[in-house]
Amino acid sequence: MFLTKAWRCLDGADYEPSSDHFGVMQNALAYMLMQLADDKAQSVMLLPAWPCSWDASFRLHAPKQTTITGSVVDGKLSYVVSPSSREADVKAFACQHIA
Repeated sequence: MFLTKAWRCLDGADYEPSSDHFGVMQNALAYMLMQLADDKAQSVMLLPAWPCSWDASFRLHAPKQTTITGSVVDGKLSYVVSPSSREADVKAFACQHIA
Protein backbone atom coordinates (compact mmCIF):
# COMPACT_ATOMS: atom_id res chain seq x y z
CA MET A 1 0.00 0.00 0.00
CA PHE A 2 1.32 3.42 -0.92
CA LEU A 3 0.20 6.67 0.77
CA THR A 4 0.26 9.95 -1.08
CA LYS A 5 0.74 13.33 0.60
CA ALA A 6 -3.06 13.73 0.85
CA TRP A 7 -3.34 10.48 2.89
CA ARG A 8 -5.01 8.67 0.03
CA CYS A 9 -4.18 5.04 -0.44
CA LEU A 10 -3.63 4.11 -4.03
CA ASP A 11 -5.14 0.67 -3.52
CA GLY A 12 -8.73 1.92 -3.10
CA ALA A 13 -9.18 3.18 0.47
CA ASP A 14 -9.72 6.94 0.62
CA TYR A 15 -9.91 7.84 4.31
CA GLU A 16 -7.50 9.29 6.82
CA PRO A 17 -5.77 6.76 9.07
CA SER A 18 -7.50 8.16 12.18
CA SER A 19 -10.89 7.16 10.74
CA ASP A 20 -9.80 3.55 11.00
CA HIS A 21 -9.38 3.69 14.79
CA PHE A 22 -12.89 4.72 15.88
CA GLY A 23 -11.80 8.35 16.32
CA VAL A 24 -14.65 9.60 14.16
CA MET A 25 -17.22 7.58 16.11
CA GLN A 26 -15.84 8.83 19.43
CA ASN A 27 -16.08 12.44 18.22
CA ALA A 28 -19.65 11.90 16.99
CA LEU A 29 -20.75 10.51 20.37
CA ALA A 30 -19.06 13.39 22.20
CA TYR A 31 -20.87 15.94 19.98
CA MET A 32 -24.16 14.16 20.63
CA LEU A 33 -23.54 14.58 24.37
CA MET A 34 -22.08 18.10 24.34
CA GLN A 35 -21.83 21.04 21.96
CA LEU A 36 -20.45 24.50 22.51
CA ALA A 37 -22.56 27.60 21.99
CA ASP A 38 -21.20 30.44 19.90
CA ASP A 39 -21.35 33.10 22.61
CA LYS A 40 -18.92 35.11 24.72
CA ALA A 41 -19.47 32.93 27.80
CA GLN A 42 -18.52 29.81 25.81
CA SER A 43 -21.68 28.10 27.06
CA VAL A 44 -22.09 24.35 26.92
CA MET A 45 -25.18 22.51 25.64
CA LEU A 46 -25.74 19.04 27.10
CA LEU A 47 -27.68 16.34 25.22
CA PRO A 48 -28.36 18.36 22.06
CA ALA A 49 -28.67 15.15 20.04
CA TRP A 50 -28.72 12.25 22.50
CA PRO A 51 -31.40 9.55 22.06
CA CYS A 52 -33.48 8.86 25.21
CA SER A 53 -33.11 5.12 24.74
CA TRP A 54 -29.30 5.27 25.13
CA ASP A 55 -27.75 5.22 28.62
CA ALA A 56 -24.29 6.70 29.18
CA SER A 57 -21.83 7.79 31.83
CA PHE A 58 -19.49 10.60 30.82
CA ARG A 59 -16.76 13.02 31.79
CA LEU A 60 -16.48 15.88 29.33
CA HIS A 61 -13.95 18.68 29.13
CA ALA A 62 -15.16 22.11 28.01
CA PRO A 63 -13.57 25.58 27.63
CA LYS A 64 -12.43 27.61 30.62
CA GLN A 65 -11.08 24.52 32.40
CA THR A 66 -14.61 23.16 32.84
CA THR A 67 -15.30 19.49 33.52
CA ILE A 68 -18.79 18.02 33.37
CA THR A 69 -19.26 14.59 34.93
CA GLY A 70 -22.58 12.83 34.76
CA SER A 71 -24.86 10.16 33.38
CA VAL A 72 -27.99 9.65 31.32
CA VAL A 73 -30.16 6.73 32.46
CA ASP A 74 -33.64 6.07 31.05
CA GLY A 75 -33.62 9.56 29.54
CA LYS A 76 -32.87 11.30 32.85
CA LEU A 77 -29.74 13.45 33.05
CA SER A 78 -27.73 14.03 36.20
CA TYR A 79 -24.45 15.94 36.16
CA VAL A 80 -21.95 17.98 38.17
CA VAL A 81 -20.04 20.97 36.79
CA SER A 82 -16.56 21.83 37.99
CA PRO A 83 -15.76 24.60 38.76
CA SER A 84 -19.16 25.47 40.15
CA SER A 85 -18.83 29.05 38.84
CA ARG A 86 -19.53 27.63 35.34
CA GLU A 87 -22.86 25.99 36.26
CA ALA A 88 -24.85 28.93 34.84
CA ASP A 89 -23.10 28.45 31.48
CA VAL A 90 -24.23 24.82 31.13
CA LYS A 91 -27.65 24.34 29.51
CA ALA A 92 -29.23 20.89 29.63
CA PHE A 93 -31.57 19.89 26.81
CA ALA A 94 -34.13 17.10 26.85
CA CYS A 95 -32.96 13.90 25.21
CA GLN A 96 -34.28 13.11 21.74
CA HIS A 97 -37.22 10.72 21.35
CA ILE A 98 -36.60 8.69 18.22
CA ALA A 99 -39.38 6.63 16.70
